[in-house]
Amino acid sequence: MDRLIQKALQGKPAAWYAPNYRLLADVWRQLNTTLRSIITRTNQQEWRIELCGGGVIEMWSLDSPDSGRGRAYAVAVVDECAMVPDLEQVWQQTIRPMLTDYRGEAWFLSTPKGIDYFKLLFDRGQDPELSEWASWQMPTARNTRIVAGEIESARLDLTDGSFSQEYLTRLRLRPTRCISVVREDHA
Repeated sequence: MDRLIQKALQGKPAAWYAPNYRLLADVWRQLNTTLRSIITRTNQQEWRIELCGGGVIEMWSLDSPDSGRGRAYAVAVVDECAMVPDLEQVWQQTIRPMLTDYRGEAWFLSTPKGIDYFKLLFDRGQDPELSEWASWQMPTARNTRIVAGEIESARLDLTDGSFSQEYLTRLRLRPTRCISVVREDHA
């Protein structure tokens, strides 16, 4: 959320994408609470928050790959993107073109779910020849808000594969934040 807020405070438009409205709702509530003192207008029907200074945050469900088409954004965050059907189409035909006007950046956040387009994006961030891409992963244990005993308890309850996916490759800033892949256009 800080990436959206940063750009919106600079008077620029920002977008949050989630696989469905249910995953979007918690972030909507948090943004409204965090920004309440500088919100000039909010419209939940349009999932739009307007701020002092002209910045805007819009939120989109990716139930349809064309969500938000035709807009221009300085930053786009795609949450739980491994759960997005047609992520490749969404990125190439909708989100990427909307970043052009502002030379914007995109953040892809997710828990890995096997070999899919999210994995391909992650691999771009590992390729030294693709300098405008970066990616990283961190285990849940790096999050100081998670009690180590809880991680050990989960390890005992889960299969090795599930534990590895959910706990060893995640940065958990909140329960749904995990691997982050970033693409930045440098001015």
